[in-house]
Amino acid sequence: MPAKHDVLIYDETGRQAAISCALHLAQHGRVVSLAIADDTLAIETPYPDRVSFRKRASERGIRVVSDMRLVKAARQGNGIAATFRHELTGAETEMTAAQLIVERGTVPMEDTYQELRARSANNGVTDIALMTGTATKRDNDPQAAGSFVLHRIGDAVASRDIYSSIYEAYRLCLQL
Repeated sequence: MPAKHDVLIYDETGRQAAISCALHLAQHGRVVSLAIADDTLAIETPYPDRVSFRKRASERGIRVVSDMRLVKAARQGNGIAATFRHELTGAETEMTAAQLIVERGTVPMEDTYQELRARSANNGVTDIALMTGTATKRDNDPQAAGSFVLHRIGDAVASRDIYSSIYEAYRLCLQL
C-alpha cells in the first residue's frame, strides 16, 4: 500500500526502523508525525546515530511527541484516530492522520526451535554460565552420539537489534 499524504508513526521499540521510515516518508513529501514511547528519539540506537536521527527529523519537519503509549486506534472518516496515553501523566491525547504505522518489534518464529527442542541434548536450554563467560569447558559432555545442542539467540528469543544479536552469538560461541 503506498503511503498517504499525512502519516502517523508509533514507535514502541526506540530502534532505527520507525525513525528510518519517518525520514524516508518525509523525504518523499509526506507530512509525518512520530509518537514515541520513550523520552528520547531512537533511544535504543548508538549515541551518534541517535543524534543524527534527531537532526534529520528536525530538518525534515517531522513532529515528534515523546512519552506516549498507543491505547487504541479507530477509523475516523477516511483517516485514523489514534489515542495515546502519556507515560508520566496518564493524560490521553488523540492524534489523527490518513495512515497509521505501528512499530512494536518482532515476534519470534519459533516453530523450528520447538520442533528440535525435544531431540536436543540440552532440551533447548542455554546454561546462563555460557552467556556470562563463567562456564567451565567440558571435554566429555554427556551428549548422546548423533545428538546436538540447541541454543536460541537474537530475534529467535525476542525483538533485538542486529548488534545485540551478534554480540549474543559471539558470547555464546566463545564458550562452545
